[in-house]
Amino acid sequence: MAKKGTIPSKVYVASFLNQTAIDTIAVNLYGGFTYELKETVPTLYRAQCGRGSFLFFVAPQSKEVRVKLSTENGDIINAETEDYKEDEAYNALTKLFETFDVAIGKAIEENANDTLYQIILNDFYREMQGFSVYYKGTLAADIIIEMRKFDPQKLTTPNTLSNYRKIFFDKVNFTDTALTAIPIYANMVDFFSKELCTAASDEQRKRAISGLMKKTSLIKRNYNFTAEKIFASAVTGKSDKTAHTFIEWMQKDADTNSLPVLYAKAKRLAASMPGQNYKDLDLGNKPTGNSLAQVVAKNKYTLLVFWQSTCQHCRETLPHIKQLHSFFGNKSFDVFAVATDDEPEPWQVFLKELQPNWASNAIITEPNNPTLKHYFITQLPTLILISQNGVIEKRLSGIKEIGTFLEAKLQ
Repeated sequence: MAKKGTIPSKVYVASFLNQTAIDTIAVNLYGGFTYELKETVPTLYRAQCGRGSFLFFVAPQSKEVRVKLSTENGDIINAETEDYKEDEAYNALTKLFETFDVAIGKAIEENANDTLYQIILNDFYREMQGFSVYYKGTLAADIIIEMRKFDPQKLTTPNTLSNYRKIFFDKVNFTDTALTAIPIYANMVDFFSKELCTAASDEQRKRAISGLMKKTSLIKRNYNFTAEKIFASAVTGKSDKTAHTFIEWMQKDADTNSLPVLYAKAKRLAASMPGQNYKDLDLGNKPTGNSLAQVVAKNKYTLLVFWQSTCQHCRETLPHIKQLHSFFGNKSFDVFAVATDDEPEPWQVFLKELQPNWASNAIITEPNNPTLKHYFITQLPTLILISQNGVIEKRLSGIKEIGTFLEAKLQ
């Protein structure tokens, strides 16, 4: 059904078990087509038209699956199947995984004790057992959920989360070219990256990263996907140590020919990681208050903040930075805030509303400014804590971690 534009002349159909066979199917005058499925096991298929695609499950006993596609200007914009049991099972499984993922992710962030992980995983195991019984016969219950199945008896020892992750990765077929299309695998790599934050030593983090990447090296696509997921989680996961260890692995052990773009990103990030000397700002305009170099020279610690007035997370974070400055401002701590707005007006309006208690603010309106490139500003806000001797102390930490650090240093 074409919402806008003409009916497409063809669609592409492929299964994730047999991606080497991507079939081109002609569409008839009325917008319909028939395709004979090639797989004999429960399979995830993809129909693609233009830049849009639709994933649907087919059980082996299905004689016919009817799919309704809606297109606009040659792209799929909406789709649904008449196999309601499969759709219902997949939606229920998605909610089950989401609930578990949120619980585990929160526990990792709060550095929970081992008992809590056992409780969460045991509850999850019981939910999976019930799901398997209720939706038996669907792809979700018979195939997909098996990737998360585990023996709860093996999780009664310390380091429950590490054991669970090990069981999962031991079951993964790293030669599967469709692995990167499985959300469950992507989620587990995220857990793996978050768990690295709690590792006791850099050596443990290094061994964990090297071990997983060696397994994924069997298939270039899986290798690249996993490396990019770990890097993204390290950069956004508020852990300087994890990012530092991953960058070290990239520089010493990674197949950089397979990861040229990621290697370039890691190299750029390394220039402004903890232990490196800070670089004064190339603003192109005068800041209100002192320059960054003047602020750094006057204080034991300076928080360099890159933000934007249209960034909701920035608008939520800056009041916390204001509180931080209220507490430590008389203890040789100051803030230098740099907005990256396109225009100065929104920046000025927000600062007027915020009434910051620090004096030095600046704005950079040029996206290719050398300062933004040097400090590898790819997400906002970016918080960089600098010591009085000009060395970067924190780069990827959140306000809570920075506050804890300052409390220990500025007693």
